[in-house]
Amino acid sequence: MQIRVICIGTLKETRLNPLLDEYLRRVKRYNPAEIQEITEKKEWKKLDREARKKVEAEAFLSLIRPGEITIRLDERGKMVSSSELAAQLQKWMNGAPKSLNFLVGGPYGFSDELKKTIPEALSLSKLTFTHDMVRLFMLEQLYRAFTILHGEPYHHE
Repeated sequence: MQIRVICIGTLKETRLNPLLDEYLRRVKRYNPAEIQEITEKKEWKKLDREARKKVEAEAFLSLIRPGEITIRLDERGKMVSSSELAAQLQKWMNGAPKSLNFLVGGPYGFSDELKKTIPEALSLSKLTFTHDMVRLFMLEQLYRAFTILHGEPYHHE
């Protein structure tokens, strides 16, 4: 199973690159993983909010294949503890999907159509973070989940 964190746009805060690389390396000790960026097209900036969310949804959906599990990262999604995320990760892996995808939306979030197509959503916090930070936090939580599943001493309850 491949884990993909799929993001609209490129990393803007390049100072995060060393941390992203480090947590991606840590996650890869347990499971193949990658950050996949969807390049923002110049014409998207001219679109109104709803039209932009629609073209972003189409871009996301073009990358998702049958047999994959896909979760939107959304501040209104389900909030779970790190231990609960680890347990859910184990359930997802037990289902042997081709890929486990976590979507990081664009500046206006996700379209209603995408929310219907991909109803499962996870919240990393009630707080709002930059999309660059969400990448880092998701990778760190995946690493934490794997250490929990392997009984390693990274996570303290």
